[in-house]
Amino acid sequence: MEPKPVNSYVIAEVGQAHEGSLGNAHAFIDLVKACGADAVKFQMHFADIESGPEETWRVNFSYQDHMRYDYWKRIEFTPEQWLNLKKHCDDIGIDFICSAFSQAAAELLVKMQVHTFKVASGEIDNFLFLDFLADHAQHVILSTGMSDIEEIKEAHGRLQKKVQTSILQCTTKYPAALSEIGINNIKLIASECRPDQVGLSDHSGLVTPAFYAHAFGARIFENHICFDKSQFGPDTSSSLNPTQFRELVCGLEQCDELAEKEVAKTKALFTENRARFGKTLTFKKTLAEGHVIKPDDLETRKPAGLGLHPSKYQQILGQKLIKGVKAGDFVTNKMVGVI
Repeated sequence: MEPKPVNSYVIAEVGQAHEGSLGNAHAFIDLVKACGADAVKFQMHFADIESGPEETWRVNFSYQDHMRYDYWKRIEFTPEQWLNLKKHCDDIGIDFICSAFSQAAAELLVKMQVHTFKVASGEIDNFLFLDFLADHAQHVILSTGMSDIEEIKEAHGRLQKKVQTSILQCTTKYPAALSEIGINNIKLIASECRPDQVGLSDHSGLVTPAFYAHAFGARIFENHICFDKSQFGPDTSSSLNPTQFRELVCGLEQCDELAEKEVAKTKALFTENRARFGKTLTFKKTLAEGHVIKPDDLETRKPAGLGLHPSKYQQILGQKLIKGVKAGDFVTNKMVGVI
């Protein structure tokens, strides 16, 4: 995947919303395509490698899993199933992106010829993992939800010499309040790290943060997606439903056009409209020949160009009318003879 240099690149994060159902995972791919996103993103977990009885719940949301390990085990897919999910994406023309949560997962993704890797916030200081990605990935997207700017710079420095690297502002809270999004950090990351692209990984469950982030220079946008806000799962409250996701994609396309199309602020572009909407000086009253013109004698009326421009009104004050005029007549040189 090559992020577009100007246009926004939208990633729909499925994560574990499939709940271990292969059918649901494939259904999400079709949903993401229908919503107009550029990529679908999954998370690849292998319970026996990355977890154990020591791992505690962040939020114990599960009705059936006694430990976090049980949950990771339940939502695993086999290598063949992962390959079929990627093939589904390839067949319908959408990018397959995945967050690997172990080196074994990263190695499998390399074998699957996945080119873009997302590094989750908790992995940004896992240098063993980052160095592997630097050697094998084409594009790495760093999420920064639990890192300060120095940690972000260090992680980026390990990657940028070998691989295209993008960095996303992120708040690791589900859902995140608008006051916690930290859009200002997009400019900070861009200036301090100078990545290939900056973006926003948003957990607010709203579409508006992405539009504001676009104005700050963000061009990669990641949002969780769900079929319905009542759907079971740990990330549903921070997800967008299909209607919201379509609004996100459409709105970002409009943001791209607003950012890309420059309009010169020159008078020549508005000549026709200036004539149509501009005004000409007129006489407010019927006045006799020889009358000395005062401000109260004057008015303006559309269109422009049928007499003297309103900007010249001071030049005729105190002048005598050469001939009588009627109320509503346009002011011309023949009437005042001074311009």
